[in-house]
Amino acid sequence: MKIYKGKEYNSKKALAKAYGINEKKFCERLRVGWSIEQALEHEERNVGPTSKKKIYIDEKEFKSLRKAAEYLDIPYTNFLRDYNKNGGNYNPIEEEPLVSIKGNTRPFLYDRHIYPSLNLMLMSCNNYDESESRRLSVNFSNIRVKCNAAQIDIEDLTVYGDIDKPKFINDFECFIQEVSLVFDLANILFDATEYLQDKLVRAAFSREAYLRYHNMNRPKMEGEQ
Repeated sequence: MKIYKGKEYNSKKALAKAYGINEKKFCERLRVGWSIEQALEHEERNVGPTSKKKIYIDEKEFKSLRKAAEYLDIPYTNFLRDYNKNGGNYNPIEEEPLVSIKGNTRPFLYDRHIYPSLNLMLMSCNNYDESESRRLSVNFSNIRVKCNAAQIDIEDLTVYGDIDKPKFINDFECFIQEVSLVFDLANILFDATEYLQDKLVRAAFSREAYLRYHNMNRPKMEGEQ
């Protein structure tokens, strides 16, 4: 149990996550003698041009987005999502989640990206047909079994990686970013590119339409170009 600024955290990982810091970087800073405050709140300086835009929340000026999120007492990643979607203005966005993520969902690779299920990919296609999608999904599951492909599911990644399970499909991309810090997913997930390519080309699948359909456009982190 960790207590910082009067709040309790179950682990170093939970504390680091609350402040938007990579757990390994946080622990390394502590190991070399940094204080908890320094390890959590030290901000890397970007080399090269940086934004001069001032950040105002409730008519209060902040030196960084992280400081603004701390002031509002909300997770840094949630703040970034709302801040970026509103063009650099903070306005909490309330959106209805589209699809729940089930514990037996088995992610796979397609064209260097990771997806939770074939059906969710097909749903974003303009010519989506539910019965055809169901048939393709069943065939895909059978192929994975025949290929003796890795059957790692969301629950496995959550438990072994000690990472919060995504509740909805629009949380999936952020979940994969976190998991990638723990696992080399390219080596443990089934690569379905060869099997699915022709089928998804016929369905006119595009990653841009998929992200847009499921509201999964990843917000840029502070300092990204």
